[in-house]
Amino acid sequence: MQAISPLAISGMNTLQQQMKAMANGAKAGEVSAQLGSMQPFGTQTPGVTKASFASELDAAIKSISATQQAANTKAEQFIMGKPGISLNDVMIDMQKASIGFQSAIQVRNKLVQAYQTIASMPI
Repeated sequence: MQAISPLAISGMNTLQQQMKAMANGAKAGEVSAQLGSMQPFGTQTPGVTKASFASELDAAIKSISATQQAANTKAEQFIMGKPGISLNDVMIDMQKASIGFQSAIQVRNKLVQAYQTIASMPI
């Protein structure tokens, strides 16, 4: 059984800090201001609230972190022999946490690539 190591969790925290810095950076703020001044295309669905990209990103990262912590807790409970915890459930939770972490890394890579593309555009 593969447990998520404290190194992976600290890597997730580092990833969260990097993504927050990108979302809140000076140039990102300028881009957000430009995007905010654009007129929406079509109509907005009633009952749907607008949320900032940074808050959505933060919520997604917190969700991934919670999934990793829950998977670790369930793995520890299985190792300790707690009744009602099956190996199948542990393995599924570990895979969910792994997929979420890999997805976050891919999102970070795309954000970095987009930032680099925008930064290299001539003014």
